[in-house]
Amino acid sequence: MRLHKRSSCFGGWSIVILRAAMLAGLVGTAGSVSAQDGFVTEDFEDKEVGTFPAGWLDYADVVAPQQENLSTVVRTAGADGAPTNVLEIRSRVGTSQGVYRPVNSEQTDYTVSADLYLAQDMAISPGNVALDIAFAIRSSSDPFSTWLSAGGAGSSTWWEAYSAWPLIETVVGTSIRIGSWHRVTAEVHTSSGFVSSRVVDLASGTEVASVSRTFAGAIGRRFDAVWLSAHHRGSAAGGEAITLIDNITYSDPAGRLFPEASFAIVESPGRCFLPGETVSVDATASTTPEGSEIVSYEWDFGDATLGHGVMTSHAYAQYGRFVISLTITNDLGASSAIKRVVCVAPPPAADPAALLPWLSVDVGSPVFPGSAWNEADGLSVCAGGYRSASDEFHYVYQEAYGDFGIIVALEEPLNWITGARLGLMVRVSLASSAPFAAIMPQKYPLDAKLNFRSRIEDGASVSSRQHNAITFPQWIKLERRGTDIVAYSSPDGDIWTEVERVTIALAENQPVLAGFAACGADSGDPLKGFLALHAHFTGLAIAATETFRRGDSNASGGLDIADAVCTLGYLFGGPGDACAQSVSSCLDAADANDDGTIDIADAVKILAHLFAQAGPLPAPFGTCGVDPTDDGLDCGAYGPCQ
Repeated sequence: MRLHKRSSCFGGWSIVILRAAMLAGLVGTAGSVSAQDGFVTEDFEDKEVGTFPAGWLDYADVVAPQQENLSTVVRTAGADGAPTNVLEIRSRVGTSQGVYRPVNSEQTDYTVSADLYLAQDMAISPGNVALDIAFAIRSSSDPFSTWLSAGGAGSSTWWEAYSAWPLIETVVGTSIRIGSWHRVTAEVHTSSGFVSSRVVDLASGTEVASVSRTFAGAIGRRFDAVWLSAHHRGSAAGGEAITLIDNITYSDPAGRLFPEASFAIVESPGRCFLPGETVSVDATASTTPEGSEIVSYEWDFGDATLGHGVMTSHAYAQYGRFVISLTITNDLGASSAIKRVVCVAPPPAADPAALLPWLSVDVGSPVFPGSAWNEADGLSVCAGGYRSASDEFHYVYQEAYGDFGIIVALEEPLNWITGARLGLMVRVSLASSAPFAAIMPQKYPLDAKLNFRSRIEDGASVSSRQHNAITFPQWIKLERRGTDIVAYSSPDGDIWTEVERVTIALAENQPVLAGFAACGADSGDPLKGFLALHAHFTGLAIAATETFRRGDSNASGGLDIADAVCTLGYLFGGPGDACAQSVSSCLDAADANDDGTIDIADAVKILAHLFAQAGPLPAPFGTCGVDPTDDGLDCGAYGPCQ
């Protein structure tokens, strides 16, 4: 039972029976959908636990797609204490969440009611609404656009009339308490401009709140949608307000009962479909009340493709999860909708050895399965993953030893959405909390920016620092220097700019993992649609970084006057000079003053250190190391450090 196992993050609740410019209500008896004496009654007993309730639509589809699927059917103790299926509405900080269904009625006077259980506190705030139960006038294009304008004169006073204040700890109003079932009922009489509402504690049968008032204007003239919602605008990040709903009743003199939408994905492969494979759907299991018939089946395949008819099919061209929606309407004008999710992903590698020496793996169990494959002159990757405290991404990697550099050329990703990122990563292990450093372009609403991300020790928080906007193609590089990771970027792979560097927790000679990482910015909700990141890259390679000692021009392993003589010989001795080869094999070693050029000043720098107490040469000096500056000089071979 989920009621008492969630931590309480917030300090109070409120209930709004009617909200600004909206009329409230709902109810219940046994049975899923029934009609008696002009009333329609619904509960959720026959709805599948863990799913969005068939026959209802998600408010988040219209106003907050990022918050879809926070309303689900759960099994718990009902108003009579017996186990039953009810609707759970969860609402996160700063969001609104709810469900609704079209009614298509034209009546003017009506009654609505619902059983309500406040399962968790929310922060005390005038913007918080534990439950909105409303009928609303619905325009032909948008079921919400006319709600506020429908209020007419004095609509702002409805909030005051139907809010229960003040909040005292876990008390809503003066006596509506969290953890107890209540029935909320509203009667609206537009002909006389009168509305009344009452709240009854179902455990004791006593009335705990009531209010009535007259109104003027167009509000309540007719209703077209049954609406239940929870609004949570508290201040504590990461929390959820939880409301349970059961036994919804509303008057419907026209007797328009709802059909029940249902469909199956025909011959599902038991895995993700492949792009181009036919996805067939069959809605013959949909039903409508006796005496009516279904007159339309409307499909939305989630990729801007629509369909019609009881059976149809579609082939997806992109990778991702797609929400297939079916809306059916009967000849009474009543509608019902249902959703299912289908996954479309690249085929698994027929021969994983084809990627060698690279390995391909999901880190942190992304909901969407990632993969990588050889394509054209490089590699392609398809990735899920989510930006969370623990790492979730797809990784193409190999083990690397000692000091090294890893480089790649990035093309503009074929598919990526805001928040998705891809690039190079060096990490200690595949554990989702392992230390790492990464240089990754990230998608923003208007452009792509370079980001340097790191976790310096196991389990620590991730540091993310945004850098300049970039264009594609883009070259990026990571170098390991002992325990330091240094990131570079380049527009052409020739002239490099250091972006950032960090020291991560690893032993000096510890092997690490190095490779290409991609994160698709998935919501992490398997019931929500998601467009996978699809990218191609070339030139992915790891090479050892040669170490040297500054000033040792003749590669003897020490620094003495012979190194100054060798530098002069390289500069002025001609093609046959013995120093030409040793200096040419590691120009960085001969660059004694680290100015990016080999000239007489380097010989002077060595002599000044040896005989004029001028201080040490720039790093790496005395011990083997890599050049801390990217000065354009190379060190292809330096024997004393091998």
